[in-house]
Amino acid sequence: MATGKLTPLLRQYLDIKNKYKDCLIFFRLGDFYELFFEDAELSSKILGITLTKRGQVEGKDIPMCGVPFHQGDSYLTKLLKAGCKVAICEQTETPEESKKRGHNAIIERKVVRIATPGTLTEEIELGDKGNNYLMSLIAFKNNYAAAWVDISTGEVNSAICKDFKELLGIYLSTVPSEVLISDKFFDNSFLNSLPKGTSLTFFNSEIQDNQELKKTVLIYYNKNEKFFNKEFSNNELLSLSIILNYISYTQNGKLPHLKVPLQIKEKMLLEVDNASKRNLEIVKTLNGEKEGALLDSVDYTYTSAGKRKLSNDLENPLYSFEEINQRLNLVEFFFQNYNFTNSDLQEKLKKISDIARSFNRLSLRRGSPRDLLSIMQGLEQFDSLINVIKNKSKEIEFLETFTHLVKVIYKNQSLSQIVEKLKAALKENIPIQIKEGNFIKEGFNEELDKIRNIRDDSKSLIVEIEQKEKSCTGISGLKIKYNNFLGYFIDLSATNHKLLKNEDQRYIHRQTLKNSFRYTTEELIAVSEKILNANFLFLKKENEIYSYLIEKIEEHAELIVMVGDIVARIDVAQSWANYSKKFNAVRPSLLKNRDFTVIDGRHPSVEKSHTEKFISNSCVLKEEENKFFKLITGPNMSGKSTFLRQNAIILIMAQAGGFCPAKEVTIGLCDKLFCRVGSGDELAKGNSTFMVEMLETANILNSATSKSLVILDEIGRGTSTFDGISVAWATSEYLLEKIKCKVLFATHYNELANLEKKFKGLDLNTFRVKEWKGELIFLYEIIKGLAESSYGIQVGKMAGLPLEVTDLALNILSKLEQNDHDFLETSNQLKLSFNKNKKETFDDNNLVKIINEIKSIDINEVSPLEAFQKLVEIQEKLKET
Repeated sequence: MATGKLTPLLRQYLDIKNKYKDCLIFFRLGDFYELFFEDAELSSKILGITLTKRGQVEGKDIPMCGVPFHQGDSYLTKLLKAGCKVAICEQTETPEESKKRGHNAIIERKVVRIATPGTLTEEIELGDKGNNYLMSLIAFKNNYAAAWVDISTGEVNSAICKDFKELLGIYLSTVPSEVLISDKFFDNSFLNSLPKGTSLTFFNSEIQDNQELKKTVLIYYNKNEKFFNKEFSNNELLSLSIILNYISYTQNGKLPHLKVPLQIKEKMLLEVDNASKRNLEIVKTLNGEKEGALLDSVDYTYTSAGKRKLSNDLENPLYSFEEINQRLNLVEFFFQNYNFTNSDLQEKLKKISDIARSFNRLSLRRGSPRDLLSIMQGLEQFDSLINVIKNKSKEIEFLETFTHLVKVIYKNQSLSQIVEKLKAALKENIPIQIKEGNFIKEGFNEELDKIRNIRDDSKSLIVEIEQKEKSCTGISGLKIKYNNFLGYFIDLSATNHKLLKNEDQRYIHRQTLKNSFRYTTEELIAVSEKILNANFLFLKKENEIYSYLIEKIEEHAELIVMVGDIVARIDVAQSWANYSKKFNAVRPSLLKNRDFTVIDGRHPSVEKSHTEKFISNSCVLKEEENKFFKLITGPNMSGKSTFLRQNAIILIMAQAGGFCPAKEVTIGLCDKLFCRVGSGDELAKGNSTFMVEMLETANILNSATSKSLVILDEIGRGTSTFDGISVAWATSEYLLEKIKCKVLFATHYNELANLEKKFKGLDLNTFRVKEWKGELIFLYEIIKGLAESSYGIQVGKMAGLPLEVTDLALNILSKLEQNDHDFLETSNQLKLSFNKNKKETFDDNNLVKIINEIKSIDINEVSPLEAFQKLVEIQEKLKET
C-alpha cells in the first residue's frame, strides 16, 4: 500500500487500518461509509458496486468505493457472508467541534465495533438461521476443551474432551460461524485437521497470565450463584476467557448478558456423530435445503426462539429419563388441551418477538427503542399467554408440569414493574433508529416535556414566518424548507424568483439550483438556530432516558431472559402437539431395558412431502427374545433406506422429547446413534467412496456400546464382490458377538443370511415385491424372510436402460448363476478380474499345503477378527504361489 504524500484524511484512514489489519474499514464520511486502497478493490467485487478513485499517491490512483450509511447493515451482511471482518469506524465529533481544535483539524474517528461472522446480533445480519455460535478451541499438551457462545441470545456451552478427535466432533456438531484460535493454547499441528472453509480467527488476548485469564470469567459471573455452584475445569475457564476477551475487543469494551455455561458431559445427550446427522437430514437435506429435512417436517412453532429451541432439541437429543419425560408431559398437556387452547396459543405466540435477541442488542448498546418496545410487549403478552392456557385448559392431568415451568415468572412483581415503566415511557409508534427521536411519551419526563414545548413552539414560528413572507412578497408559491446542509431556507421556483424584489438585500442568497433559488433572512436564521438547539437538547435528553431504561431492564436480566426461554419451550411443546394432531403421532414410552419397538412407524419427511398414502412398517427388537440384529434384504427402491432412516429419526424424536409418527413407540434409551447410509467421495481429502464408508464403519465398531443403535446401509459396495461380502460379514459378526447392540443392516448380499445359523440374535427381513407381466411392483412392506432376488436388472429397465442392454444383462446373469466357466473365459462381453489367465500355473505342493491349512481351522473357535487376519495371511501365500 503506497504511503507517500497523503491528505490528512487518508493518513487518518491508514492509521486506523494499521491497527485493524485483518479487517475491512467502514470509514464514515458524512452520509457514507467509504473504503480505500485494497479494501475498496475487494469490497467492490463482493458488493457489486462501482470502484472509483480519490486522488493519487506516488502517481497512482487511490481506489475508493462507498455505501450509504443508512444502508450499511445490508452491505455489511454481504461482506460477513463472504467471510470478511469489518471494523466500523464512526465520526466521534461534529465538523463544528473539530474546528474548535483548529481550522485544519479533521473530524475525529474511531472504531466502535468490529463485525465478525461470530458476533452478529442484528436480525438483518442473522436472517432466519438458528443459533450463531462463536467457538473457542483449546488443544495443547493433551489439554482439549471448547466453549461456544451465541452473543445474540446469550447461550453459552462448554466441554472437556479426552482427545482431539472428540474436540473435532464437537466442532462438527456445533457448526460455529467463527472459531477462535490462540497461539498459546492451540498446537498448530492440529490446524490442518480442521475442515476447509472454517472461519478461523487467530486471537491472542493482551492478558498472558493463565490465572489472570481465568479471572476474567470469574469476574464476569461474580454475582451469579448458579455459576459458582458448578465446577469448571481450568481448560473450560481458559476457553471461556478467550471468548469473553474477544467479544470485549470486537464490541468496544462492552459485553452482552450471557447465561451460565451449560457443561456438555458424557451420558448427558444421545450421541449422534456428524456423519449420522448429515445422513439423517435433521436440519438440512444432503443438498443443503431446509425443505424436506426433519426440522421442516415437524416445525409448527410460531416464534423464532421456539424454532431455534426445536432445532437444538433435534440436534441434541437427551439421555435422561427425567428430562425427556418432563418434555413429553408438557407436550401431552398441550395435546390433550389442543381443542381448547390452540387458536389462542397461536394468536398470543405470534405477538411475542425475540426477547433474548432484543435484550442482548440493548445490553451491547446496539439496539434501538423498538427493542425496548419488543421486550415490553413480549413481557405483557407472556402473562396474557399464561392466563389463556390456565383458564382454557380442561384436561389437567399434566397441568402441574406446565405450572412448574412458569411459576417463577408468572405474575412476577419485578417484571410487572418493568412493563409499567416501559409502558409509561414509550410511544406506540416508535422509529427504527434512536437518532430519529420522538419515542418518549409526553408526561414521562418533565425536563424533556419543557424542551419539547420549546422545539414545537419554535416550529410554529416557521409556519408564521412563511405566511408573513408570502404576504410581504406577494408570492403564494414561496415555501420554507429544511435540509441538513442549509438548515431552514426560503425556496423559490425559477418563475417565482423573477417576482422577488430584493433592493434592500433583506433576502440573503444561499444556493442556486437548476429550478430552485434559496434564500434566508436574519429572522429565519435566529429561529432556525433556536429550533436546532432545541432539537439537539431534545435528542440528548431522550438518549439519557433511553440509557436509563436499558439500565433498569438490565437489573432484571435473568428474569427477562428466562421469559424468552419459557416462551420458546411452550412454543416447542405446542408445536409437537400440533404435529401430532396433523399426523397422528404418539407419545413414546421409555424403558430401562434395550427394547426398541415401533409399530406402524412412518418417515415424517417422506410422509409430509408425498401425496400418496405412506406405507407404515413396524420394527421390533425385543430383549426377552434376544433378537437385536435385523438383516434386511430386497431390491433397490423397495423401501429399505427409508425404513432404516425412519427408525433412526423416530429414536431422535423420542429422545428429543417429541411425539413420534407411529401407532406405538416403546424404546429403551440409547446412548449413541450411528447411521451409515450412503457416502460420497471426499476427493479433496483423497478419500474414495469406499474409504469414506470404511472410515464411518470403523468409527462405529470402535465407539458403539450395547446401548447403541446402529444403522447400516449397504456396506462393501465400493470394492470387489468377494471383498465386500467379507467386510460386511466380518462387521456383522463383530456387532453380533462383541458389541451386541441394536442393529438394522440393509444389504444386497444374501450370503449374509448364513449368519442366522450361528447367531440366534439375527432376524431376517425383506421387502415385498411382485412381478406382473415382466414388470416389478414395489409394495414397500417389510416381512420376515430373505429376498428372492435383487432385481437389479428390472430396476435398470424401469430406469430406462435400452432393451438391448437389459436383455444382454439377463443372458449374462443366467450364465453366471449356472457357474458357466467356459462362458467366463471365452465371452467377449465379460471378463472378470478373479478369472485367472490360462497361462497362470500354480505350485501344486504349496496349494495342497494351503488347502490343508484351511481345513485344519476350527471355525467355531475362531473370532471374526482372527478369521479376517487368517484370510489375509492365506491371500498373501496364494500371491506367492
